[in-house]
Amino acid sequence: MSKLPKFSELSVLSEIPESSNIPKRIQCVLFDLDNTLVGIPNTYSYFDTIIQEVVEQDFHLSLPSKETRDFLWRSGKNFIEILAQWGIQNPHQFWEYFDKRDGIKRQDLISKGQLILYSDVIPTLTRLQQQKIPMGIVTNTPNFIALPELEHFHLKSFFGTVIGLGDDQEKAKPEPDGVFEALNDLNAQPENAIFVGDSSVDVLAARNAGVYPVRISRKNKRSSGSKRLQGIQYSKIDGLIDLFSLFHFVSID
Repeated sequence: MSKLPKFSELSVLSEIPESSNIPKRIQCVLFDLDNTLVGIPNTYSYFDTIIQEVVEQDFHLSLPSKETRDFLWRSGKNFIEILAQWGIQNPHQFWEYFDKRDGIKRQDLISKGQLILYSDVIPTLTRLQQQKIPMGIVTNTPNFIALPELEHFHLKSFFGTVIGLGDDQEKAKPEPDGVFEALNDLNAQPENAIFVGDSSVDVLAARNAGVYPVRISRKNKRSSGSKRLQGIQYSKIDGLIDLFSLFHFVSID
């Protein structure tokens, strides 16, 4: 295992954006999981391959266009209509097949040591824990995949709640349901919380729940959906340590 960098070795923002809409006192931090805390190599190809396998091998249908496959991730509750256009009348079965294949592939990545724990994760979570800041996970990945992933990297003990939404796609991000559930579990108020994720759906889910969004840019991770965020205020960071330059963390106790 490679040596984790010290905080002084990590990037720090030189300026704090001036805005009355940025919360000053943070009492709760929510995180996305995949490609925020744990990296999946070739993420776009990984998930798009699963879609192709489900459509062609499980449903024996013609492959929809790349554009419509891409849009599925950002569709929210509209995924039912999209899948129907593909010829899939049972959307829940689609996600059952998808999650089953994802679970098998994810275990293979874990066994081969190919999932990446970003180097800034443990230092950041440790510092927040020392400051007694409640933390939670809100992920579109179902719990039967997310929880073993967290266990593998010894992350589970940092979080007071883990909301995996793959079992109920109608509530998946960008819908705010998972964020609301996590806040309730942690007894936190949206105006005193931030949600850190890597994608536009994370930003939208946070905004829809009244939580301030923070978008992290991970290297070698394809960025998409920025056009959907026009007019939405959120902070961009290059590393989790940047959170300590942007926000003042205050324990609820």
